[in-house]
Amino acid sequence: MTKIERFLNKVSPEPMSGCWIWTGSCFRLGYGSVRFEGKTRSAHRLAWELLRGPIPEGLNVLHKCDVPSCVNPDHLFAGTHQENMQDKAAKGRCNLPNGENNPMAKLTEDNVREIREKYVWGVGVHLARKFGVHRSIITDVVKGKTWRRVI
Repeated sequence: MTKIERFLNKVSPEPMSGCWIWTGSCFRLGYGSVRFEGKTRSAHRLAWELLRGPIPEGLNVLHKCDVPSCVNPDHLFAGTHQENMQDKAAKGRCNLPNGENNPMAKLTEDNVREIREKYVWGVGVHLARKFGVHRSIITDVVKGKTWRRVI
């Protein structure tokens, strides 16, 4: 069996979208993961290499279809990291809410105001414990690296 045949054994074509869904193992964000020639690889990158050739130097392999497990080379294109970020923004996939509206936020705007009001050199670790965050978070809040909109 050829390398391409072995690879395609882990692919399930989806007739409605045209995606080739990777049925092997996946990384945390849903991108296919494959062990190939002694290395763990992203399935979509390997699909490109097996079916299109080498990935151009300095470029990533991006999805037109936005399906992380898709390995259809017709749904893939080569692009820079910046082009990937622009594509992501254009498709509305990077607009996480800011501040306390972000579901990952551990602080509220009131917490941020209190941290800035009470911070003096040396108490960052105490504030970090109080709010359940790392002291670097306190430093970033105080220096205005994060929560810039809060006055």
